[in-house]
Amino acid sequence: MHNFVYYLEGEIWGEAGPPPPLKDLGIMLFAGVFPPSAQWVVNLSLYLLVGMVLTLCLGRLLLNNVPWGGPQTMLVQEREDWEEVKTCSIPVPFVYLCKRACQVLSIALVLRVFSYMLTLEPNPAPYCHPPYWDPPNTVGEIMGRVEITGSCGDLLFSSHTLHSIVMLLTVLRHAPRLYIVCGISVCSMILVIMALLAFKNHYSHDIVTGEPASALSFPAPLFSSLLPFFRVSYSVVERV
Repeated sequence: MHNFVYYLEGEIWGEAGPPPPLKDLGIMLFAGVFPPSAQWVVNLSLYLLVGMVLTLCLGRLLLNNVPWGGPQTMLVQEREDWEEVKTCSIPVPFVYLCKRACQVLSIALVLRVFSYMLTLEPNPAPYCHPPYWDPPNTVGEIMGRVEITGSCGDLLFSSHTLHSIVMLLTVLRHAPRLYIVCGISVCSMILVIMALLAFKNHYSHDIVTGEPASALSFPAPLFSSLLPFFRVSYSVVERV
C-alpha cells in the first residue's frame, strides 16, 4: 500500500516532485536537537519499548509472587454440586497480554491504511524530494519494491507512534507497579516523538492523530473499570 500511494503521488505531482513541506511547529521546535548521524535514536527507542514488553511477558511466564498490579485473572473451580468456587487470582497470562496488544495494533493499522490512502501530504523528509524523488511507475515496482525506512506515501498517521503507544499501554496497563519498567517505557515514548520530529520523519499531526488511534482501541479495560461506577449510579437512580 505504501508503494501504491507513492505511485499516486508521482502521478499527481509528476517528475518535479511534491510541493514544499508543510510548516510544522513540532519540526521547528525539535530541529537540531539530535545530530544528523543520530537517526538510530528512533530505532533504539522502539527497541527499548519492545524490550520492556518482552520483560513483562517473560516475567509473567517465569516469575511468581511479583506485585505487577493491573488486572487479575480469577481461577474458578467447579465442585461436584455444580457450584463454582473462586480459588485464587493471578496476573493476566502473557499469552492473553500479547493477544490483546496484537488485536489493538491490528485495528489501528487498518485505520491507518484508510487514512493515508485518502490524504496525500508532501513528506518533510529530504529523501522524498528531488533529487531523491523516485516514485514507482510499474506494477512490478509497486508490488516488488521493498522500502522499510524510505517510504514516502504513508504519513497520516504515524506507524511508529502506533507501535510505540500500543507497547506503552501494554506495560502501563499490566505492570503499573514495576516503576522502572514503566519509567523506561514512558521515556522511550517521549524519545520516539522527539526523534520523529527532529529527523522530519513525520509531521506533528501525524503523531497527534496516531496516539488516540491506538489508545481508543483499548476500550474494554477502560469500560470494565468504569462498570462499578455505572452500577452504583443505576442503583441510586432506581432507589430515587
